[in-house]
Amino acid sequence: MVADEVRSLARKTQDSTEEIEDIIKKVREGAGVVVDLIKQSQEQSKEAVMRSEASGAALESIGLSSSRIVNMNAEIASATEQQSCVCEEVNKTITSINQSFDETTQGSEQAALASVNLASMATDLQTLVSEFTMSERSAASR
Repeated sequence: MVADEVRSLARKTQDSTEEIEDIIKKVREGAGVVVDLIKQSQEQSKEAVMRSEASGAALESIGLSSSRIVNMNAEIASATEQQSCVCEEVNKTITSINQSFDETTQGSEQAALASVNLASMATDLQTLVSEFTMSERSAASR
């Protein structure tokens, strides 16, 4: 009976030892899975940090580009204002040239009228001189 009890205890001890070995095996497997998950989490964290840094660099580049665009817009506005002033000056000059042209045209018309008048006066003078010369010849021949 004692031998049966010892055998029974030995079997129970053996069963318990196997159970403990199974539990240790499962704990080790679980710990391995946890280690793998921690490694994956670390890799994902590194990738997230790299993406975040890349996003920060992209945002910084966008900010610099935006600043350049704002500066270019200011330069364009200034150049446009200058061109507007130049166009205004050109318009004034063209108006002045147009007025000078009108004045020159009027002067030319007056000069043409004066030329016509002079020609008429010259014709009249020539007629008078001819008449005078004829009457002087007639008086000299008498």
